[in-house]
Amino acid sequence: MIIQISPYRSNRNIGKANNDCISRFDNDDWIVLTDHDAAWLLPESGTHIEMIIKEHGNDYDLIGCITNRLGSTPQLYNGVFDSVCNAYDCYEDALDAWEKYGTTIKPIDLIAGVCMIFKVSTWERVGGFKENTRMADVEFCKSVKRLGGKIGLAKGIYIMHNYRLWETEMKKAKTIYKPLVK
Repeated sequence: MIIQISPYRSNRNIGKANNDCISRFDNDDWIVLTDHDAAWLLPESGTHIEMIIKEHGNDYDLIGCITNRLGSTPQLYNGVFDSVCNAYDCYEDALDAWEKYGTTIKPIDLIAGVCMIFKVSTWERVGGFKENTRMADVEFCKSVKRLGGKIGLAKGIYIMHNYRLWETEMKKAKTIYKPLVK
């Protein structure tokens, strides 16, 4: 089964939220973990994810997707930080990405937590997400790599990310964090 989750804890211990949620599922289940500020734009995204898993699930332990806004370039669609974050433009990019790349996977060393696709058995093997850190996604990737796992980037799967929407430049978005709630 494929299960999409977006666990949350008001104390920002996202690693614990992820672990508490994932612990309820079976070893063979696939998790599609997304951030709260991310959105699928294509109605077929679930089918596309299923196709990626069927084609590449035995070859990759952790799969990410492309997006419009992140603090690192490798997952950005066409390598460009989206300073506007217009849903209509992102929808067009999502269509374009699927048409151009379909189920293509590119090996990569690290993916962001905006979207992480993995089996529960992978999560168990690496010991879950590190808790009490804002870098739970990075630590998860490092754990997968440390155990010899393979990480891939699904070039045709696009998720819109409202990452630090108040900033129009990647340099500022990477360095400035303004929590909405104190």
